Amino acid sequence: MDELTHRRFEDYNFPEETTQMFAEILAADSLLASVLLFITKTVQLNKQENIEITGVTVNQITNEVIVKKPVKHTVKNKRIYFEKKEAPIDRKHAERLLQNLLKMSLCYYSNPSGRTYFYYPTIRGIQVLQRAIEIKNQVNNKEEN
Repeated sequence: MDELTHRRFEDYNFPEETTQMFAEILAADSLLASVLLFITKTVQLNKQENIEITGVTVNQITNEVIVKKPVKHTVKNKRIYFEKKEAPIDRKHAERLLQNLLKMSLCYYSNPSGRTYFYYPTIRGIQVLQRAIEIKNQVNNKEEN
């Protein structure tokens, strides 16, 4: 959602059922949740430090969000093996995740300078993220017992 649409619906919260549905989606997709969490944390830290442009760019996401992905390795007998290694998220993948978050209205973008888009969490995004964290904690507590 762009900034103008965000301003129109800025104070709107999701109903309980919608919050639960999106929270379960975020809890199931750890990358989607980690991108939204990164945006939220970064924006809050930037506001506390009084930085003018508080939004997050795609480049920041690709540099900071780490994923475990298979990396190709070959051995002497020319067999191909894949090892899972931690690496930064690809730009295309980050853009797709951001598009999903935008469509769910969990974040919005602003374009104050040229071609760079700055992403911010919405109230609904923070609401859903808190619920997703609660769901993850409940699942972890059940697994421990």
